[in-house]
Amino acid sequence: MALRTNRDVSVNQKLSQLLRSNTFLISCLPVISVALSFIFEAGFISYYGVPYSIIYIDINKIFIALSLILISAFSLWQFFTTLKKLSDRGGKLTSSICIALIPSTFLSILFLFAGIYTALWLCLALFLLTAGYSYWLLYKPERLHDHLNTEQDSSTSKIAKEFLFYSMLITLSVYTIGHRQAADKSSYFLLGKEEALIEIYGDKAVSIGFNSETGVLNGKVRIFQIDSSGFTGETKRIGKLTK
Repeated sequence: MALRTNRDVSVNQKLSQLLRSNTFLISCLPVISVALSFIFEAGFISYYGVPYSIIYIDINKIFIALSLILISAFSLWQFFTTLKKLSDRGGKLTSSICIALIPSTFLSILFLFAGIYTALWLCLALFLLTAGYSYWLLYKPERLHDHLNTEQDSSTSKIAKEFLFYSMLITLSVYTIGHRQAADKSSYFLLGKEEALIEIYGDKAVSIGFNSETGVLNGKVRIFQIDSSGFTGETKRIGKLTK
């Protein structure tokens, strides 16, 4: 009984330390959710040429963004944990492969969302280059020691550089996903023969014009107020709208 109590106390202490060390990050989650929601919407409406000023972020979009952040963070944590276990159990070759998988996997996901499939060859080249260089450093420990000494930097500067890099990577990824979703969308709510509703922000709706024969956007954007009477139309699969 005493052992169980001591174990519970130890677990509670570790949980308390974890929460204290990540209090700032947890408190920033709502702000990050709003920012990512805005970036996604910006990428989405940019495909149609709609101004960013119309974007309105409601609680539903924040909740969806927060859920996606938590799922993505858990997936990344599992990914890094698996790579670390493989790296610890394996030799130099396995460790170098695990190291090379990190940047190449991120770029592969970004290129897949952007639809730039030919760029996947660059990811393969990056993987081979990073794996080869990592193996070369790990083959002789003195090389790794010299490499770390030459690139030694202050902890604050290193954290700032990493934060800037990952912020830019996440921003670009979320913006690309939103833009790609608009490009792949094929079903629309039609307000007319050549007018489709693309989004509703609060009490305002946004529609775009297109050529019904070719499916090409004509650049016409209409932003109108939704009154009590609403609007009529039908949902129809018209195919992808192109620029």
